[in-house]
Amino acid sequence: MKPKLVKETCIAGAVIDRTIKLVSGSVNGRTRKARSNPTPEAVQKNNDRIAIKNLTRTINANFGPGDAHLVLTYRERVDEETAIKEVRKFRRNLQRDCKAAGIELKMVWATELDKRAHHHIIINTTEVSMDMIRKRWKHGNPKILPLDNERNYWRLADYIIKETNDAFRDPAKALKQRYSCTRNLERPVIVRQEAQARDFNINNIRPIKGYEIDEDSIQVYENPITGVPTLYYTMVATDAKPRVAGRWRGGRQSRKVREESFSRFEELRQTEFADLFEWEFA
Repeated sequence: MKPKLVKETCIAGAVIDRTIKLVSGSVNGRTRKARSNPTPEAVQKNNDRIAIKNLTRTINANFGPGDAHLVLTYRERVDEETAIKEVRKFRRNLQRDCKAAGIELKMVWATELDKRAHHHIIINTTEVSMDMIRKRWKHGNPKILPLDNERNYWRLADYIIKETNDAFRDPAKALKQRYSCTRNLERPVIVRQEAQARDFNINNIRPIKGYEIDEDSIQVYENPITGVPTLYYTMVATDAKPRVAGRWRGGRQSRKVREESFSRFEELRQTEFADLFEWEFA
């Protein structure tokens, strides 16, 4: 049987990530396995992968060199509800200040509640000054970590998701979201199209002109829920201005799709999980 593969390409800032999935048939000895009954641990691990990928895309699409990762701490211990209340208050007040100054505030924030509460914030400090930030955060001294020049911030996304995992999954905690964003952030463009058998081969990976492969990003794995063999890798622009610049046509049969969504173990049969879709092309 001729193998059927799909290729998803996502453009987010200076980074293009590509996911190739073997939907049916066999390629290089790999075949889609039957859907299994995954363990809660397998579902959690898969959801963590999706969360890291989606957060990476969000950061890459909206922030870059000159912007910053802030860590907001408290001099005194505060309870969970107070911590969540204070970071929301900080965001609202900073938005008012930015609006008055004619600045568009872009922000992603996550709260860590284990040990001593603190907040991780990705913010466009190319526009927002540290004086504005200090004015609105009086609970401690904000720590600023400038975003590096690599423009691929998957390590930062990985760190934030892993740091907040325990509190997010603890039903006794007040945390209900992994992270939050201001509404004005750009959404990465994701396009799906048919792929060829030769595409599902690490040795055949080639970068788009003006990009280079991030060798550390290459992964080959099987989705623990669907059994779909998957090849994943990213490409980073070599020029200051990305050549693709957020567009990817992908051919006549390509189409835009949404990001992967999460799966709840208790409701696995009812969830809308992207990897459970059967891909059909006209």
